[in-house]
Amino acid sequence: MTDLLSSRHMLLDSIDNIRDLGGLETSDGRRTRSGLLFRSSMVHEISEQDAALLAQDLGVRLIMDLRSAGEIEQTGRGLLAAHIPAYINLPLFATDKKSVNLLPDDRLPTLALHYMGYLKKSSAQIAMAVRLLAHTAHLPVVFHCAAGKDRTGTLAAVVLSAIGVRDQEIIDDYALTNERLEYLLARMSRSEHYRHVVDTAPAYTRGAHAETMQQLLQHMQSELGGAEVWLKNIGVEESTLEQLRHSLLE
Repeated sequence: MTDLLSSRHMLLDSIDNIRDLGGLETSDGRRTRSGLLFRSSMVHEISEQDAALLAQDLGVRLIMDLRSAGEIEQTGRGLLAAHIPAYINLPLFATDKKSVNLLPDDRLPTLALHYMGYLKKSSAQIAMAVRLLAHTAHLPVVFHCAAGKDRTGTLAAVVLSAIGVRDQEIIDDYALTNERLEYLLARMSRSEHYRHVVDTAPAYTRGAHAETMQQLLQHMQSELGGAEVWLKNIGVEESTLEQLRHSLLE
């Protein structure tokens, strides 16, 4: 492990894009609690030292994996499984074509449309994630996909927006992945499973552009009534959302 926090990133040797979602401001002036929600890129190559850091120093209780079953079968869970046995797979898919586990899918030519697809096609998984995150018994949590940008970014946006975090804070957090993009692409290029994604992905998938997240947030507000209303409409109880706010906000 190297130094812990530059910008808001945790600089670990074996995970390229991991950060704490604490300290983000809500529209009413509150802030998210630190040390509870960690968004991350793939963790299956984690070192023993970094696994111990997450489990012991940070006290992570649950790993929430947003990747497909195929990705997990190919990569496994790595050393983290021995340190943090509590684990759930909640795969997010943007289309019905579930054999396509990763970007790009040529039917969705922008990242924002992919993210909207996650809301449409994976609402049950997102609802389950919110229910788990609402309860302090499951916290702290690491939730992750491969790059920690698309599926992870969408879930982060829903959760943060639902508890009232300001749009600009969500957008700025999303864009922080750009600071780690070089390291992410290098690691994925070394991976037998993910190399083809790096080789074939169009340019629009490679960055974490502010306008992409802005479009998703606008879509949630104008088409879905906002994150909180949408979550209620897919079956998340008001009491759960209240508990989510209580658990995650100072």
